[in-house]
Amino acid sequence: MKTERAPMDPQTATDVPALMKAAFQRITAREFDAARPIVDRLRVLGPDNGMTAHARLHLDTDSCEVESGAAFGEAFLAEHDATQGINVHNAWHLAALQVEAGQATAALGWHQRVVTPAVAQVPMTFASAVTLLWRIELYGLGRARGAILPWAAMHAAAAGIADGSALNEISRAMACIAVGDDPGVDAVLARLEPAAASASSPGAEPAEEAEEAEQAGLARPIVEGLRAAWMGDAAGAAGHLEPAVRDLHRLSRFQEQKTPIEDTLLDAQLRVGRNAAAAAFLTARTAAQPRPLARDLFWLGRARLGAGDRQAGQASLRAARERWRSAEPDSPELAALDALLAA
Repeated sequence: MKTERAPMDPQTATDVPALMKAAFQRITAREFDAARPIVDRLRVLGPDNGMTAHARLHLDTDSCEVESGAAFGEAFLAEHDATQGINVHNAWHLAALQVEAGQATAALGWHQRVVTPAVAQVPMTFASAVTLLWRIELYGLGRARGAILPWAAMHAAAAGIADGSALNEISRAMACIAVGDDPGVDAVLARLEPAAASASSPGAEPAEEAEEAEQAGLARPIVEGLRAAWMGDAAGAAGHLEPAVRDLHRLSRFQEQKTPIEDTLLDAQLRVGRNAAAAAFLTARTAAQPRPLARDLFWLGRARLGAGDRQAGQASLRAARERWRSAEPDSPELAALDALLAA
């Protein structure tokens, strides 16, 4: 099939739907340099349009332009109602960018003000809202600092989520784990039994049933690994998650849906001294990024130091410190990074 290409001259084109389609085609294909002039044109044509803002936020997220994306999102939402329509999703994008920029406190503020209240009314935001909270916990801004994150709201919203996809079940399990609802986690695991999953979609084609069963089988050890990680059992978490992470592409093609699971595994590996495995994974992940993300460089430095490669570890840490210039001064990750550099 021939792929539809962008208008020949995005500087003069005026067909917004065609430009939007072309922009996301380029972004999906990771042709970021080609996507940027199209997105810039969309912003000229619709500076107050939440959809054109969404295109810009997606481009900056996928191209790892974290700081400029966060600055754009904050400026746009400061002038537009963040609680209306697509802007709720834009606020989630902003929060996710801020998390990558080392600004987790600011990200949590957007989550609590805009994203959390929308989950019950807009169920499609559920998985994104839950997984971003999970990452904020993982990076040290939840229980580790005595903060109360809006897990109760996520847990309450989970009851109204009808979609039983494997990704939603994983997100539902996260909410149950976070509030200590062990029967809820067990219920998720029961629904993820492959036989039950294949029978859960009346009228589904055999191929669809097989795919659902495969995804359910993959999701079960992920849920077990997430529960072990939350309970402080890093070895158990690594044991459950290491085989599953290799097949995450079967659950989703979107990195933001895979990152919470991957990072839970990486954190567990670093805690139990599986430094070589963590370093290998992070080396591949940073190599695939247009600009290596600060947190990945930070964790790569930790893994390399743990594996005995001091020179490479220090180089990764210095690169992470350079990328985290806009990080919050009281960020626990920044403090840990500076302590490693000083040592």
